[in-house]
Amino acid sequence: MKTFIILLLSLLSISAYSKKKKASSFEFLKKEALKSNKNYTYNKYENIINGSAAFIIGNAGYYSTDSQTLKLSYSMVQTIGILNIGKGIYDYYRPIQDKELYFLLKKNKKSMNREKMATDIIEIFAKEERAKRLQLLWSSTFLATQYFINSVSGDTQKDLKEIYKFLGGINLIVIGYSYFYKSKYESFYYDKRKNLSFFPAIFKTSSNKTYAGLAMNYTF
Repeated sequence: MKTFIILLLSLLSISAYSKKKKASSFEFLKKEALKSNKNYTYNKYENIINGSAAFIIGNAGYYSTDSQTLKLSYSMVQTIGILNIGKGIYDYYRPIQDKELYFLLKKNKKSMNREKMATDIIEIFAKEERAKRLQLLWSSTFLATQYFINSVSGDTQKDLKEIYKFLGGINLIVIGYSYFYKSKYESFYYDKRKNLSFFPAIFKTSSNKTYAGLAMNYTF
């Protein structure tokens, strides 16, 4: 009995010690956030570059072969390339959510302005939703364009042409949906800002000549 009580007390002590040593929520977020990065092998445009290369190879192969089987294969390469471009667009625009939230909390640890913090949190979610929407929008736009071009190619079989027209039509529907429909955070955050804006800009040419002018920004 005495041995059992000693064992029980030992387990309770270990449990209490582990709870005491457990990191706080903020420390855990800090640790994970500082480890979080967008994973690139070379640079932030690598998916767009890889996708563009596959797209070009797919087009070159599609229009240089007379084999319908190879045309179908190259069409898949075109599609993979376009989807990779879409992934690159998403990676470019998306925020690293835990890192953004950590720096937000760090910045506001002394002055907890609820309205300002709520706006900053909404901005993080809005950027994530926007990145996903732009990925879908641009991928569908490129796919629809490519499918319709394939469908009017003179040396493509009639059955394949009908398939390309059907796939192009589906992507047109997706384009319309992803252009006009915004998720709740994106809609709330970006609808408060001007869709079309102009701002002064300075441009420098390769010959070191400097020009001043207006730059335009359009958000959709």
